[in-house]
Amino acid sequence: MQTNGSSRRESRCCPCFGSADDGAYQSLESGGRGGSFAQNVGGGSFSSSNSGQNTNRGKKSRKIVFLGSRAVGKTLVNLVHIGEPFQDTYHPTIQNTFQKVITVNGDEYSAEILDLAGMDEYSLLPSHYSLGVHGYVLIYSVASKASFENISVINDKLMHNFLGSSNVPRVLVGNKTDMRRQVTKEEGQKLAEEWGCPFVECSAKNNENVSAIFNQLMIEIDKADRATGKGDDANGGCSLL
Repeated sequence: MQTNGSSRRESRCCPCFGSADDGAYQSLESGGRGGSFAQNVGGGSFSSSNSGQNTNRGKKSRKIVFLGSRAVGKTLVNLVHIGEPFQDTYHPTIQNTFQKVITVNGDEYSAEILDLAGMDEYSLLPSHYSLGVHGYVLIYSVASKASFENISVINDKLMHNFLGSSNVPRVLVGNKTDMRRQVTKEEGQKLAEEWGCPFVECSAKNNENVSAIFNQLMIEIDKADRATGKGDDANGGCSLL
C-alpha cells in the first residue's frame, strides 16, 4: 500500500472513557517520516508539524475508530503507520487523532483516525462514536488472552449501537506477533469469520502487516458503500438505524 501527503497527530481528553493518570505522561518529541509532535504533560494536547502540504481535493474522506483493551498497541500501530519510530514504552491514551492520506489500488483516501482510550467490559461506547464513522479497527494482543476475550465484548457494544446491523465495516487485528502467544492465529481467524470481516495479524514493533490493516479497512468501507448504494460518495459514513 502506498501512502502520500502529510500526517498529523492530536490528542485531547475523552471523559467518556475515564481520566488519565497524568503521572504516566511525559514530554515526547519525534522526527519520523510523519513529521514531529510534542506531548504536553497533563495537558492532553499534541502539536505537530510537517513540511509536506496536502489538499484533500479529489480524495475520499474516511473516519476510522480504533477500539480495544488497554495496552494492546492501538497507538503504536498508528504511530508506526504514519512513520514515527516504535517506542517500547506504554503511555495510557485518552484520545489521539491521526490524519493521513492513504492510497489503495490507485484511490486516495483522506483518513482521520481516532485512537480511543482502552476499554474494558464496563466501558461505555457513546453513540457519537457511531455517527459519521466509516469503519472500525478492533484490535487485541495475541500475547493477552484477556484482551482477545474482551474484544468480543467491545464488538457487542459496537453492534448494539447499530442495532445488530451486519453492514458495519470492521477489521479484526491481532497485534504483538513478536511476543509469546496466548492466542493462536486460528482463534483470531475463527472469530473474524463469525463476524464476517477480514483478519490481520501484525507487529507494530517490527512494522509487519501494519499497512494491511488500513488497506483491508478501506476495501471493506468501499464494499459497504456499494452495498448501501453510496458508491463513490466521499462523505458517507455509518449512521444509527
